[in-house]
Amino acid sequence: MQIMATKAQSFLAIAARCEAEHNLSAAFDAYQNALALEPDSLTVVEALASLAFRLNMWDTAEKFYAHLIAHSQPDIETVCAYTATLREQSRFDEAISLLKGLITDHPGENRLWEGLGTILLAQGDSETAVIFFNEALRLSPEDLNARFNRGCALMDLRQTEAGLDDLHYTADAFHSPENRASAAIAYAQACLSVGDLKTGW
Repeated sequence: MQIMATKAQSFLAIAARCEAEHNLSAAFDAYQNALALEPDSLTVVEALASLAFRLNMWDTAEKFYAHLIAHSQPDIETVCAYTATLREQSRFDEAISLLKGLITDHPGENRLWEGLGTILLAQGDSETAVIFFNEALRLSPEDLNARFNRGCALMDLRQTEAGLDDLHYTADAFHSPENRASAAIAYAQACLSVGDLKTGW
């Protein structure tokens, strides 16, 4: 048992190094090797869920998040990530049902409102999505995800001034390089769509 635990720790160290080097596929493989040695480790399952999400492996991420929810007392972030995997697989009704139930119990949790908004946006209901994003921002004015998604919804609704403002703000404000890059691309595309070629390019 001690040997297996030591091997698992070695794989975890490899995974952490690969993550630091932004080699997410190699990190995922290393975490899988660690989980094979320690199948009851929820810490490793959580790491795999997060990495699968970042790699857009939606069905895999869903399974790992479902495992976490079934075997622990998950936090709001975990449940929201799980519903996001459902959304990305177009399983909208399942995600909406879960989030609505949680909002009943936690009406002050901005991430639930933002999560519902993203599902409505994915379904093409930008007008209603904005209502949910506004509520998320009322509860937490610094919710950058809600502001970014509201910007996208507003652009869909041709409310370009407000939409561009949200996208420009998040392009500068996101801490994660991945999110900042996504917001910058969305802002540039939005500028091009309204004929602002200088800013868009």
